[in-house]
Amino acid sequence: MKAFVRQTTQAAILATALIAASAFAAPADPAPCTFSDLTSVTVTACAGFIDKNHIKGSADGDAATQLGILGLVSDGHAIELASKSGSTLTFTTALYGMTIIGLHIGGGSDDHVANSTAFYLFDAGNTGIYAIDTSFSSLSNGGLYMTSAVPEPATYGMLLAGLGLMGAALRRRQS
Repeated sequence: MKAFVRQTTQAAILATALIAASAFAAPADPAPCTFSDLTSVTVTACAGFIDKNHIKGSADGDAATQLGILGLVSDGHAIELASKSGSTLTFTTALYGMTIIGLHIGGGSDDHVANSTAFYLFDAGNTGIYAIDTSFSSLSNGGLYMTSAVPEPATYGMLLAGLGLMGAALRRRQS
């Protein structure tokens, strides 16, 4: 009987210690990003969420690592910081083609990703968009890291004129 009481007591002490230790455990990593986090575009890839705000106007090694996962060699420096209104990020630069943005979630109702940063790769198309809607009610800020340039109409005209001149020169040479 004494052995049973001793074993039961030891088990109770061990269970209490495990419960107490779990209360002091480090918080879980934020949930990973998903392709549905941005609601106005179709996300191709994402990286994050990583702890803290990494959307800056200066170099950031942690941001550079996440951007590298998306195929962008960068020092983690945003080329433009977005303005925020609710859950929408607005840029002054038109976004075209393959684009990478980053966003930071503050503290608030999006607790599973609170105080963390994620980066998204998506195709902004060829019409030029300025705003990105997200699914986050506690969106803090965002930045633009890459977007494709779309040539001006005059550039296409110069290209066609150049091709026409090359064709005329080749034709003249043959005759």
